[in-house]
Amino acid sequence: MSRLYCRISCQRSYPVVYFDSHCHLDFEAFDQDRTELLEQCAEQQVTSLFIPTITQANWAKLLGLLRLIPGQNTGATCVGGLGLHPYFLAQHMEQHLLELDSLLAQQHPGIVAVGEIGLDYMLKELDVDCQVHYFVEQVKLAEKHSLPVVMHARKSFDQLTKILQDHPVTKTGIIHAFAGSSQQAHRLIEMGYKLGFGGAVTFDRATKLRSLVKTLPVESLVLETDAPNMPPAFAPDERNSPLNIPKIASIIADIRGVAIEELAEACAQNSREAFGLL
Repeated sequence: MSRLYCRISCQRSYPVVYFDSHCHLDFEAFDQDRTELLEQCAEQQVTSLFIPTITQANWAKLLGLLRLIPGQNTGATCVGGLGLHPYFLAQHMEQHLLELDSLLAQQHPGIVAVGEIGLDYMLKELDVDCQVHYFVEQVKLAEKHSLPVVMHARKSFDQLTKILQDHPVTKTGIIHAFAGSSQQAHRLIEMGYKLGFGGAVTFDRATKLRSLVKTLPVESLVLETDAPNMPPAFAPDERNSPLNIPKIASIIADIRGVAIEELAEACAQNSREAFGLL
């Protein structure tokens, strides 16, 4: 039994809770039933959620939600991140980096990370040098404001790791929807990063991902949905939502051969650690 499992099992005096470490609750897909969904999340013990942003246009909406949600008394706690996602490169401007710096300096209590940022080398139309520029500048801002980073990476794990080595952040963060190799995973874990796993691992054909979630140290794992994106195998035609976290956790627990209570609590603790919420 790892020290983290031992600490949790020996100190457990509260119900098992889940932390969705990556869900886009600010997206329009949730505008009609966001409050009701959060109430349902709390009923299912999904009591903590991290909401990343992807463009400057999302920032004001997220900040508004982080002010509004506590007063709705849904039972679910939301925190968020401000960032410029590489996929939306055409929408980003240099002025947005200055605005991001200014917003982070305001130290909004609900903003706990810089993200979603990163590198996407899957899409050939996205200029690599421009991606690297925005990624590096945002990593620098994370360090300047003592915040962790939440990162997107596709076909870019080695390059992303090299940048993080060249521009280290004290509070590290999370690689969301990790899909790299075991070697890449261990390199990032050694640097202090957590790795996010969600709906993709629920597919039987995802043998590589299933091997990773089975063998990686539990201290490095966090649960996520990426809702409304990346629906799991058990709900392929439905809007993905944080309500799927318990079943995703159950599948990962089965793969690892551990009790869901242990897996869920360990991952929630890892998320709290990554976001500085301990």
